[in-house]
Amino acid sequence: MADFSPGASPAAWRAAARRAAAVAAVGLIAGAVGALMALALHAVEWAAFGEGSASLIDALRTAPAWRRFAAVPIGAGLAGLGWRALRRRGPVTTLDQALRTPGTRLPVGRTAADALLQVAVVGSGTSVGRESAPRQTAAALADALCLRMSVDGEFRRVLLAAGAGAGLAAVYNTPWSAVPFALTVTLGRWTLRGALATAAISWIGTAIAWSVTDGLPATPLPDVGADRALTVYAWAFAAIPLCAAVGAGLSGLCGLGRATGRRVRAAWTMPCAMAAAGVLTGSVGLLLPQALGNGKSSLDELFGDVAPLRPVTLAVCLGVLVAKPLLTALSFRVGVVGGLLMPSASTGAALGGACGLAFGLDWASVGAFALVGAMAVLSVTQKSPLFGLAFGLELTHCPAWMWPAVACSAFGARGLVGLVERARARH
Repeated sequence: MADFSPGASPAAWRAAARRAAAVAAVGLIAGAVGALMALALHAVEWAAFGEGSASLIDALRTAPAWRRFAAVPIGAGLAGLGWRALRRRGPVTTLDQALRTPGTRLPVGRTAADALLQVAVVGSGTSVGRESAPRQTAAALADALCLRMSVDGEFRRVLLAAGAGAGLAAVYNTPWSAVPFALTVTLGRWTLRGALATAAISWIGTAIAWSVTDGLPATPLPDVGADRALTVYAWAFAAIPLCAAVGAGLSGLCGLGRATGRRVRAAWTMPCAMAAAGVLTGSVGLLLPQALGNGKSSLDELFGDVAPLRPVTLAVCLGVLVAKPLLTALSFRVGVVGGLLMPSASTGAALGGACGLAFGLDWASVGAFALVGAMAVLSVTQKSPLFGLAFGLELTHCPAWMWPAVACSAFGARGLVGLVERARARH
């Protein structure tokens, strides 16, 4: 940490000023990237499914059946051609490689092209998360800035991780959750300077993206009164083993898919494989439109404040609970690049929603059950209960009395999976 005392040397002050300027610039970059990626996603969804509301599920409901079916394989096949052309010129450097391997840089052009292909494939209905696109693009631009400003070493790694977290925060309007995401999920190390820099960058980026997000929570909960506290807290404890099992299963399934997908990306048949997987995904979407896309649409239905206007049945929840992990793993298996954040949350929400509906609870209680399940499964797949808790609170603006319930399920599910992993390692 630089010496910021009044008696510090001019060189120390110049270094501090350069770091402050870099933090502000990365925040501006992340916000712009988040806003542009959100607009690009909406444009692809409009092209794929026609004019609808801001919600993908509404566009899917109004789109003709042939369009819901055809959009997925067409989008996946075209993205596969793009990825094939991109990789014929060499592998695409990942953020993890740039953070873990000294001297490795993120090329802006190739990284941005890869991100836009991810937006195209998610917007056309493929079941993967969209969060990787703004993360890696913001990180690549932050890396270019670091090179230009002669920022290197540990602070460069912090700026890359913070830029990635802020890119995610700008898309979902979740600035505080970017801190644990950047430091625990991406960087794998907590530092005071890293936390302060990440918080500043994420807030700047989120404020810039308000022109698109309107500064509103991405999926607000309905009015969940404190009179439901006993029921919700009972579910928070009961959900721990269920969400631990679902989260571990989802992680394992998608991990195997990604391992195979890395080999598929080198084959000329990859576009055909993606199109074939798109045919299956589109077929499922004819019966279960909530399974299409990154999973945000199913969250809107399961614990959004408009849920009473478009009620979800127990069969839909069970369908998403089964179909979402399988379709996501299949997408990774054929070489699709994307995230696991929203697919994890939607799978957990489906689990919670199914349990709430099975007990005959009202819509507000079902929404609370879905939130608890979503963030518990997310905590397991991302290996960060602190991020799961913060992301859920910011995403929904749930009442304060629910915070301990969400924390209980998030930390409990991740802790249980950790215990099982350590026990297996010993044997």
